[in-house]
Amino acid sequence: RAEGHAPKATICIDPFHAVKLVGEALDVERRKAWNELRHGGDPAAAKKFKGARWALLKKPKDLTDDQAATLRKLKRRGGDVWRAYTLKEAFRAIFAGDLTPEAVEELIDRWISRASRSRLPAFVKAAKTIRKFRDGLLAAIKLKINNGRAEGLNNLVRLIIRRARGFLSADAALALVGLAEGLSAARLFAVKGGYRVDADQELLATGAANVASGLVGGLGVAGSLSKTAT
Repeated sequence: RAEGHAPKATICIDPFHAVKLVGEALDVERRKAWNELRHGGDPAAAKKFKGARWALLKKPKDLTDDQAATLRKLKRRGGDVWRAYTLKEAFRAIFAGDLTPEAVEELIDRWISRASRSRLPAFVKAAKTIRKFRDGLLAAIKLKINNGRAEGLNNLVRLIIRRARGFLSADAALALVGLAEGLSAARLFAVKGGYRVDADQELLATGAANVASGLVGGLGVAGSLSKTAT
């Protein structure tokens, strides 16, 4: 925020980015251990360890049977990688959504202290960053603000562009994004209302609305959860 701009605004930091930062710190420690095995003359162990990436980074409930088995082996092995994993999981659990802002504040401070004393360089660095942005993280928790919906829309836009292998014009891309957004909103309401969405009908309705809007100099039209997207 520039000096003097919005002096009464509260700066919030989405916890998603903090959790991502800690996950990246874990991956740094994993790569370091893999390189030590590789250069230590045990290529077979290094190869198995390299395949442990997703077992370490994914949520425990999302692991496949093979990944869960790999994680158990890493636990038995112990060492820096397992300590890094426990730090990552402890931090992720803080933002699970079932804690009060006061409890989150206490646990963040405890985690920063623990990570700072871990002697794991990537986590010491991550702790410094989280300490720097601590107030923004706590503000986001207290105000219940996150970028989840915006991040989801960004992922949808990237997926549409990738599947279409590019567009000849921005107008075509915006039209398809608007249609996809409208369909997503319609399907959400359909699940709640217990009715079926007809994609062809949605396409015709969105097209007709945009033609009518264009005739009177209006903006593009798309459905949204608030029914106000333009």
